[in-house]
Amino acid sequence: MESKSPTIVVTGDVCIDWLQWPTKPEDAGLNWKLYSGTRMTAKPGGALLLADFMRTATGITVVSPQLKDIDKISPKVLLHSNAELELFPYSSDRRDVDKDQMVYRIGRCRGFTGPTEDFSVPLSFEDDDPRADMVVLDDAGNGFRDDETRWPLAIQDEGQNPIVVCKMHRPLASGDLWGHVSRNHSERLVMVVTADDLRASGMNLSRSLS
Repeated sequence: MESKSPTIVVTGDVCIDWLQWPTKPEDAGLNWKLYSGTRMTAKPGGALLLADFMRTATGITVVSPQLKDIDKISPKVLLHSNAELELFPYSSDRRDVDKDQMVYRIGRCRGFTGPTEDFSVPLSFEDDDPRADMVVLDDAGNGFRDDETRWPLAIQDEGQNPIVVCKMHRPLASGDLWGHVSRNHSERLVMVVTADDLRASGMNLSRSLS
């Protein structure tokens, strides 16, 4: 019998990442092109970006929610992040060798813009797989943890026992999602947190030591 190919479901808090970078003035053309300017582009962020990373890294089926026309979604509806890009050497380890090979990376994070009141995230999750082998949850503390209607079927259906990887930001170990996965999926639960969030939660954790 042919074995079933594994499926990973990735979901959680999402945002739209706005990336901007400076442009130099041109010598000719429309008037606005004669001045220094800024270009911007919108990219899927949060759980959507994590899903793209996992598709690239694993090469197997990764199911996640989808956002359409993200450049048309207002920050009054969905959280936006803002970052400025700058040119950096391709490799910091070989700065002298790669000094002529420059790439854009984030030079400065400019924070977030988001709704001031409750909002409805315009997500489409038509391919949610209740029999997924692994569920990856990106819990950034921005509403997903307390909205059961957005949780994947594989952690809600009784009898399902996927590996659950929960990437959690502060406040840690709080909210309805934490109560659910710690109670129903503790034997196959992997938590991913940052050292700074552990320190902020009161843990006495040293710095700069492996």
